[in-house]
Amino acid sequence: MLLKRITITLSLVIFFIASCNKENIENTTFSNGPAEFPALSNNDASILLTHSTKFNGKNITTYSAEYDTSKKHARWVAFKFFDLTAEVNVNRSPDDSFAADPSLNVNYQRTRSDFGAKGFDRGHLCASADRLYSQEANLQTFYYTNMSPQKNSFNTGVWQSLENLTRAWGRSNTLRDTLYVVKGGTIDKEEQIWKYIDNDRSKPVPKYYFMAFLNKKGDKYNNSSLKIRQA
Repeated sequence: MLLKRITITLSLVIFFIASCNKENIENTTFSNGPAEFPALSNNDASILLTHSTKFNGKNITTYSAEYDTSKKHARWVAFKFFDLTAEVNVNRSPDDSFAADPSLNVNYQRTRSDFGAKGFDRGHLCASADRLYSQEANLQTFYYTNMSPQKNSFNTGVWQSLENLTRAWGRSNTLRDTLYVVKGGTIDKEEQIWKYIDNDRSKPVPKYYFMAFLNKKGDKYNNSSLKIRQA
C-alpha cells in the first residue's frame, strides 16, 4: 500500500520565514529568493537556476532549482501553483523533448546515457504535468537539470501517485490560493545516497526523495513534508 511506503519526517522542511507577515508572503522576496525557496546551501558547487516564460504578457517562473554542479543533480526544485500556473492549456511534450539545460554548461549535466541502459528512468522533479499552462514552460521541465535517476517501479509507482496528489491540490481553487511546492532527492550525505552510476561520484543516485508543501488559502497557511525511500 502507498501509505506503507511513505515515511513522514519528524522535522518539517521549512521553506518559508515563519516570522514574516503572512499577509505579504506571496509577494515577498527574501535574501535567498522568493518565498517558496528553501535556505540555500553554502556549497561552492551549488548554483541557483530559474526558468521562466512570458505568458499572457507576464513573466512567470516555471520552476527554480539549487543545482550541485559537482554531483550533476538538483538539491531541490521549487515551484508554485496559483490560478494561472494551474491552467491546462497544452499537452505534455513528446518524449524526445529531453534536452540539456541551455543556462548551464553541458559538462555539469547528466546525459541520456546516464539513464535508460543504466536501469533508471529520467524522473522529473518538477513534473511535466505540473506545467501545462504553456508549451514553453512544459518543455523547460524536460531539461536534464530537472531529472533524477529513478527506478521505474518508483517513478511510475509511489512517486507518480504523490505527483498526482500534489497536482490535484494545486489545481483545486477550493483548496488553495497558492500552493508552494519543493521537491528533491538526497545527494548531500553518503548514507542517503543509494549508489553511483558507473561508480562515478559525480553521478549519485538518491536513496530518498522528499516533498514539502506550504498551502495558502485566504489568511490561513498550512505546511507539511514527507520523505520517500527509493531503495
